[in-house]
Amino acid sequence: MSVREEYQAKLKTNLDKLGAEVKLFAAKAAKAKADAKVKLDLEVAVLKAQQQVAKARFAAMKRASDEAWGDIKIGADQAWKDLSKAFAAARTRF
Repeated sequence: MSVREEYQAKLKTNLDKLGAEVKLFAAKAAKAKADAKVKLDLEVAVLKAQQQVAKARFAAMKRASDEAWGDIKIGADQAWKDLSKAFAAARTRF
């Protein structure tokens, strides 16, 4: 397996795990009291948006030529860092 394929497999696994975590957060938000629910629903929406950005970068990376892959990877790395930070912060509130 090439470095590119290993990276893509690792990123896909991580995105899948975070997708499951978003569903868990959404379920917890649904059970929260009204005032807390609004805040948690907003946080879930932000996480979903960041997750979509990361997925879009992942899809672009998969389609990229070998020459463009390095540049695309930089964007995917940044999206992953942003998403990881957001999830770390969310875990403290859920």
